Amino acid sequence: THLYEAAEDLFCYELDAAIVEELVRVSPPFARFCVRQIDSLLLQGRQALRAAFNAEAVEDRPLMLPLASAVKRAAVTCSPDTLLHAALQLMQAQQVGSVVITRADDGRPLGIFTERDLVKHGAGDGLDLDRPITEYMTPDPIGLPATATLYEAALLMAQHGIRHLLVNHGGRLVGVVSE
Repeated sequence: THLYEAAEDLFCYELDAAIVEELVRVSPPFARFCVRQIDSLLLQGRQALRAAFNAEAVEDRPLMLPLASAVKRAAVTCSPDTLLHAALQLMQAQQVGSVVITRADDGRPLGIFTERDLVKHGAGDGLDLDRPITEYMTPDPIGLPATATLYEAALLMAQHGIRHLLVNHGGRLVGVVSE
């Protein structure tokens, strides 16, 4: 790691590791010298790693981008009393795969209705298009703050087997990201 240049003739000795370890044990000045040298080498290594990491553009690590960067539009929402037929029309008109059901008073999410919910209920008990969306939604949707990383979002979606994730900022719904 270092280049040394002698100003005059010198002798250089190669010592076995066991001898160096014994010298460190019996000589406090030699031990301090070795600790300073090792500390210096570790510091140089850490600086080199930091420089290499900082030289890498964020674009080279796309999953480390903030979740907010994946939000392309405001979330499509509807109220709890919206009928299933109207919610489906809204999803079709907005060309989205989900609609977030929010409270009328403060806009907080109560649930999410996705194409997967449509298939699940359509294949199961059947659908009544004149019933409220709350009967078909998935309650308490999972979300993350906008400052979370895309990696965290992907991991959470995989862990819970979901395709849509709410993005929040300051307790407010910002958008929805999907796989």
